[in-house]
Amino acid sequence: MYEAMNNLRARLRGEEGLSALLITFAVLILGLILTVSVAAVYINRLAASRTMGLSEQAYFAAEAGVEDALLRRLDTGKQLPASPYALSVGGATATTTVTEDIGITTISVDGNASNRIRNIEVVLVVNTNTDEESFFYGLQIGSGGLEMDNNSVVEGSVYSNGSIEGDSGAQITGDAFVAGGSTSDNEIDDVEIGGSAHAPSLDDCSVGADIFYIVSNNCSAGGSITQQSEPIEEEPLPISDAIIDAWKEYAEDGGIISSGNFSPPGDSTTTIGPGVIEGSMILTNGQKVILEGTVYVKGNIDLGNGASVKLAASYESHSGVIITDGWIHARNNGVFQGSGEAGSYLMFLTTSSCDGTSSSGCTHHNAAIDLHNNAEGAIFYAGNGFVNLHNNVSVIQLTAHKVFLDNNAVIQYEIGLASAVFSQGPGGTNEIKSWKER
Repeated sequence: MYEAMNNLRARLRGEEGLSALLITFAVLILGLILTVSVAAVYINRLAASRTMGLSEQAYFAAEAGVEDALLRRLDTGKQLPASPYALSVGGATATTTVTEDIGITTISVDGNASNRIRNIEVVLVVNTNTDEESFFYGLQIGSGGLEMDNNSVVEGSVYSNGSIEGDSGAQITGDAFVAGGSTSDNEIDDVEIGGSAHAPSLDDCSVGADIFYIVSNNCSAGGSITQQSEPIEEEPLPISDAIIDAWKEYAEDGGIISSGNFSPPGDSTTTIGPGVIEGSMILTNGQKVILEGTVYVKGNIDLGNGASVKLAASYESHSGVIITDGWIHARNNGVFQGSGEAGSYLMFLTTSSCDGTSSSGCTHHNAAIDLHNNAEGAIFYAGNGFVNLHNNVSVIQLTAHKVFLDNNAVIQYEIGLASAVFSQGPGGTNEIKSWKER
């Protein structure tokens, strides 16, 4: 009996040991599973943290690439490398692609950190002329004054720092301003004026609205006639030398279009700009030129026999300019146009000082600009020189030191010129239109 009891106790102790062993093993297995799970979570979080860190590194590399490209684009002393180009930023790389359109630069940068890629795109509107180059008058003239031949017409207003001298049938449909005070010899003479007239003296004219004079008046008025003591101030011409110089610099940044005279094949269409023509631009025989940027001609501009100069469609509603230091001669059915959208105009601008008295380096009429040809789509500007419009010529706006309108010449002012925006004008600011991650 006693022996049987001992055997039972031994058996029970063996079963308890086995149970304890099984429990211990189960606890170990559970602990291992828990440890592996915690380790897996930690490893996953560590990997996610590393991925996030690399992603942020890629993003900041892209930002650095954008800032580098902006600095190079806006600083005229720096150059943009050929696109695309790579930039090392710490342990990451920024690959920058720059595309240029008229007045618009798009910068796209891929930041890459261990194959984690982030992209940033910036759209920069370059040199938007927020001040606008405004032409408030159909004809604006410096101290050289205006001479109008038989039946010549300005459909709009005129501001002149010198006299306006007309002839039979000469007409200004808007207002006429002639600067000067009580000691000035400036006058308005022999012109029909549809609006009001402001001048030191007026003689042999008819005015549809009011007259304001300082010294004397011998003209009829549809409105009141007022003598005033205050002088009529001279009006500065709308484009300063600083702006012209900046436009030249913009063209020079575009490189050389032609090292000598530029004259493409007959009946061809050639796209140029921005850039510089070292010689003269000579277009005849139906040659067509499309401007994609400001062009600076160091010689003369000679346009004839169906020549065509227009702005590229990418100018949209903006205006563009072609500048020369020499004379401009337009003849025989040429075509001059903006981009085709409303508010877009092509401006021919010369810095020539040919004033109608000296023939050296001037046209055969001693002029800086000599127009035989209708030019409804163009502005002509000769702030230092004389402009001669021949019989039956029509332009939309003219600004010059001195102007002569031949028989039946017409200036047909367009109201949009009061707020013409030159997309490559330096008078404005550079504006970032968008800065976003793609």
